[in-house]
Amino acid sequence: MNKNPLHTCSFCGGKVFQVQEDVILKFPKHLAVIEEAAVGKCGECGEHYHLPETSFRIEKKLEKLLHERKISKREQTKVEIFYASEIPIQEALLAKNFQKRIEVLETAIGLSG
Repeated sequence: MNKNPLHTCSFCGGKVFQVQEDVILKFPKHLAVIEEAAVGKCGECGEHYHLPETSFRIEKKLEKLLHERKISKREQTKVEIFYASEIPIQEALLAKNFQKRIEVLETAIGLSG
C-alpha cells in the first residue's frame, strides 16, 4: 500500500490509499478478472475508487471481450464491478490455479449455480 493518501473519502472522510487488488467484472453470463489493478481504497470504510490506469484497463478488457464475442454490446452495459476484498471467499483469491480461482469467484458472486 502506498503510504501517502490519494485523497479524502467522499463517503466517510477517511484517507484513500492506492492498493493493488483484483477487479472482477461480472456480466450476465461471463466473468472477467483484471489482476493486480491499482485502485484507491479508503482505510476507514473500505470504499473503492477507480484510478485512471485501472479505468483504462477495464475499457481495454471490455473491448477485447466484445471483439472476441464473449459478451454482447447489451451485456457490456450490464457489467457489475467487484473488488477482491469485497468477496467473502478470500482463499479463492489466493489460489495458485487460476481456473480454480475463477470457479470459486463465479460461485461467490452467483454466476454459476
